[in-house]
Amino acid sequence: MAAVYILIGIVIYLLYARHKEAEAKDVPTVYEEAEAVTKVDYHILAPVANPRSIPGLMKLARILADYKKAELAILSVVRVPTQLPPSAAKDHLQEAKALLHRAERAARQTTAASKGKQPKSDDPDAVPADTLPVTALIKISHSIPLAISDAVQDKETDLLVLGWRGRVKRRQHFFGNVLDTTVFNAECDVAMMARPTANFLDQAARIVVPLLTDYRDARLSLDVALALAAHRPLPIVAVHVTPAPETEHDEIAATLAKQVAELQGQCDLSHVKEKIIHAKNVCGTLLTEIKDDDLVVAEAVPEGVFKRNF
Repeated sequence: MAAVYILIGIVIYLLYARHKEAEAKDVPTVYEEAEAVTKVDYHILAPVANPRSIPGLMKLARILADYKKAELAILSVVRVPTQLPPSAAKDHLQEAKALLHRAERAARQTTAASKGKQPKSDDPDAVPADTLPVTALIKISHSIPLAISDAVQDKETDLLVLGWRGRVKRRQHFFGNVLDTTVFNAECDVAMMARPTANFLDQAARIVVPLLTDYRDARLSLDVALALAAHRPLPIVAVHVTPAPETEHDEIAATLAKQVAELQGQCDLSHVKEKIIHAKNVCGTLLTEIKDDDLVVAEAVPEGVFKRNF
């Protein structure tokens, strides 16, 4: 169980379905608190709903924001039943604001804790002083996926960070109805973390990046792995399981080496170790390779390859 959980602990999607368009409706923002910041080139959006997932989700979002020198937007969606008007949500706005405040505090504490500093305040809910540009916003909608999609466009989002409980109630869903709709309609890259916990990085012995095809289809997952390792120094291992016979090992190694050289201008892969395994059962072999204390960053590839391997 631990290996499977770690395998899907962080799933990075370079979406093949990103061209699907969300419904053409605007979802009004009823609350927004933003800091005056200089222009940034990268924007991260992290919707929050479950208070228990906030520490882990905000830690991941903060690590990525620091690495990319990005702005972080935190979103709370107040869902209103279809038969009721948006004004019916007004009684829940204070609860949504409290959730956003809690999330912002968790994001800022990530850096304070990593530097061995704790915020000095008599107020347990005080937000530590920090340089991270944060925007907190609330949207009211009959549809959570639609509200998130609208926020993605509003904030010119490059990366959407989501949390997932790690199981589904219906087999026809990948992650659940809300997350499936959100992911498949996202017009940006998506990082999904299963069962987010604040200590997900502290418990890891190494970061494993599966290469389902090759390095070219793992650029985003490698970038995330490098961000995590920059926050807490951990060895990164790129594991390539191939059904090709061992007689082709040198050829495969040479191809991967060439791809690494091509990617050096985009990210520094000098500290990434590579492991090539020859096996017909790609998925089973990969699961065997993953240890209980591994943190796995896996990237989705075009649909056919994804279905063929998983």
